[in-house]
Amino acid sequence: MDDLTEVIGDDASEVVHSLTWLIGVGLAVGATGIGTVGRIFMRWSHILKESSENRKSMHVLLIAILFLIINPAMDVLSLAFASPTLLTPLAGTTLVWNVILAHIILKEHLTVYAVGGSAIALFGCILVGIFGPKDDPTFESYDDVMALWERNTFHVYAFCQVVLLSLFAILIQVGSHFVRGVCYALVAGTFSGMFFSLKCSVELIRIGATHHLITYIIILSAAATPLIGIIVLYYGLKEYDALVLLPVYHAALVLTGTTSSAVFFKDLQTLNMVRAFIFSAAIVVILIGAVVVSIHGLVLEQHEEKTGLLGEKDETKPTLDDLHLIQIPNVIYYE
Repeated sequence: MDDLTEVIGDDASEVVHSLTWLIGVGLAVGATGIGTVGRIFMRWSHILKESSENRKSMHVLLIAILFLIINPAMDVLSLAFASPTLLTPLAGTTLVWNVILAHIILKEHLTVYAVGGSAIALFGCILVGIFGPKDDPTFESYDDVMALWERNTFHVYAFCQVVLLSLFAILIQVGSHFVRGVCYALVAGTFSGMFFSLKCSVELIRIGATHHLITYIIILSAAATPLIGIIVLYYGLKEYDALVLLPVYHAALVLTGTTSSAVFFKDLQTLNMVRAFIFSAAIVVILIGAVVVSIHGLVLEQHEEKTGLLGEKDETKPTLDDLHLIQIPNVIYYE
């Protein structure tokens, strides 16, 4: 009887341990919702400031900052339960949060592109949750973590990221209005998607490697990269509506987070060929969803629409009811 009880206890413990990734997923999805509220409130703060409601603008901005502080804290907790390669694509749920909250808070108009793109992204996130890697990479020593930073594949990846970020920074200065907006979003999303250093920080603290200077440098980098992303996004939201900027931002975040984690931790190697293919296809589906949502911004810009909480409704603006008449082939040729 004692042996049977022990076996049942071991099996139950294994089942509970194997489902801890669900806690990580729940925290990650919750973090996307809270982070989206923070970014929407940032945009709302700009709108209020432009309307000379400075006091209210400051209050809204402080609430936004609070939410944006809670957001990374929840991200850190989620990484204690699941792989960043699994969790990062779930940032695609932000497209859904963004469409809902931007419409409710900022009164930004919905289109079939915003709703349809969000639905596509949500479907991709569901596929990620089902087929993504469930094994959480853990390490036994400081040397094991440091070995990840010394691999040539990671050095090549990091060099490519530096080149791309430099190019985007130049285009922000000299590009057209549309190109500048895209580059703002790409730079912010790339910095915000560097979750591998955050996971390293969690592991170094877990194994007690706090007596090494490098540990604190990694922790500092883990805190600095999302902060830089938020600062760049803050300036981008001064010029662009949330439903225009944020889809591209989250597409860059998902792509950077997934590729950097996969290169750094090599946890896609634990998947069989079918799961790896479906997981990769799910990432593409999320990116397609982001592109479809971004078409929403092109449609509104083509109709010279400026949206915002305090703006007057223009009866000539396309809405969810009449935008089904606008064909995508016509949109993609808009300048």
